[in-house]
Amino acid sequence: MKMNRKINALCACSLLMPALLLTSCGFIDDDLDDCYIDMQADYELRLVTNENLELARTLSDRPGIADALHQHLSGVFTDNGRDLDLSFYLNNVRQHQQTEDMNSASTKHVNMQLPIEDYTHLAIANLQGNNVLALQNGDSYNQAAIKLPTGDATIASQKSGIFTGRHAFTNMVRGIHTYHMPLYIANSAAAIVLDPRTCKYTDIKVFTSGFATAFNVADSTYFYDNSPMVLSDKVNLPDTTKWIAYCGVSYPSREPSSNARSLNYTTRSVTQTDQPFLYADCGENIWQYETYVTMTDGTTTKTTLSIRHPLRAGQLKIIVGFIDDQGVVRLYDTDLGESVDVKWEKGSVYPIII
Repeated sequence: MKMNRKINALCACSLLMPALLLTSCGFIDDDLDDCYIDMQADYELRLVTNENLELARTLSDRPGIADALHQHLSGVFTDNGRDLDLSFYLNNVRQHQQTEDMNSASTKHVNMQLPIEDYTHLAIANLQGNNVLALQNGDSYNQAAIKLPTGDATIASQKSGIFTGRHAFTNMVRGIHTYHMPLYIANSAAAIVLDPRTCKYTDIKVFTSGFATAFNVADSTYFYDNSPMVLSDKVNLPDTTKWIAYCGVSYPSREPSSNARSLNYTTRSVTQTDQPFLYADCGENIWQYETYVTMTDGTTTKTTLSIRHPLRAGQLKIIVGFIDDQGVVRLYDTDLGESVDVKWEKGSVYPIII
């Protein structure tokens, strides 16, 4: 009799088990709404830049050159998104990753289903095709960083503006969760525009230096170890001018030691502003231009331009000048606080402080 009762109980349990499994989050079924968060997100690229203001400030009387430089930087200072990389982390370990095509739009709506957990989240836009930068340690929230190649003394200019953002999801429950996430630009650009006048040269190379080598996405901090030289690209100018221009895209410079601070932009998608882009002398050399002019006699003149205010994320810095007959770069911009050492010898370093 007892044996029969045990058999009946086992049979009842075996009949009940499939029903329990059908309602369990661990059972693979077509409908798992009770186990998942339905993420409905809007990602927006917010560009805060002084590009147009800097072009007007330095090249208002040379609109053809200004337009050419603007076109050269059209893939950098733009809120048109291309690729969007999304990563969700649990206890610092990536649990979910997906990529989206932004189709040259400034916003992207994304739907995702994720298991119910509290996540930290990183988003990166326009990293593909940058030519120089790469995401490293992407499986770790705290260590995910967009870095330059290590060990190179000279690197190429970056080709795209990188936008990043982060978000924390806490006390998550089942159902629909909507959120809006802004992404902000992480790199900057420096250009030099020169009138060669009657200088007899065969080659010109322009470098910039003093910029960050890595960007930690989770806390928006930059690292400056062994900063390489950035080889500036020659800008295609109109055939109607003999002027020349070079532009390098890089990470920002360090902040002045007495003025280090973080910036928080909460404005519309594209903002043209000179604030907080400083032009005043901060009292210390922050970053440099270096120009190498090879003359027809085979000698090379190196001119060093030390900039005494920071180059920040989203900022374009332009200096305008000419090349004299000895290959020395001289500046037209008298409002930049120029200090010139007039001592020059063939092939020597020629310092200018801005």
